[in-house]
Amino acid sequence: MKYCQRCGSQLTEQTAIKSTCAKPGCGYVAYHNPKAAVGVVLYIDERTIVLSRRGREPFAGALDIIGGFLDRGETLEDALKREFTEETGQTSDTLKDVRYLTSYHTWYPWMGEDESVTSAGFLARIDDVAALHASDDVAELVHYDIATANPEDFEEKFGVWRAVEAAIAVLKENSADNR
Repeated sequence: MKYCQRCGSQLTEQTAIKSTCAKPGCGYVAYHNPKAAVGVVLYIDERTIVLSRRGREPFAGALDIIGGFLDRGETLEDALKREFTEETGQTSDTLKDVRYLTSYHTWYPWMGEDESVTSAGFLARIDDVAALHASDDVAELVHYDIATANPEDFEEKFGVWRAVEAAIAVLKENSADNR
């Protein structure tokens, strides 16, 4: 944001946390709070996860997890259900054993600016993977073998590797517990 929402004057960046209005007496402060997002790593079994391949910029073609930004008034759980339905064509009742994994920060390029984004990553089992189909901004759904997982398969700036890495650790731990 470059202009004051109150009076239209230019904002001056004082810190990485906030900008203030340059017009004397206005007093408007714009805080650079991160946008909120959610993502879910879907798993079929302890060896295979389902990822998406982005169909749109930014990061078109990059591996991603199902998810996106929260809409105003949504909880993390509501956003997760909505994004899952939008991006896979299935209702959220097909998600099983949903659990919180981790949070992570990313920079999302938007309209010539890098937006600060804090995401909550979840893990969920999916039984009927054949019913899923890529929708919305997802070009394709990809079965990904965690035995060959490599952070270089993911766009570093996008930050989703942190959620994938956390999911892999949980799945490996569950696999070891079931032996």
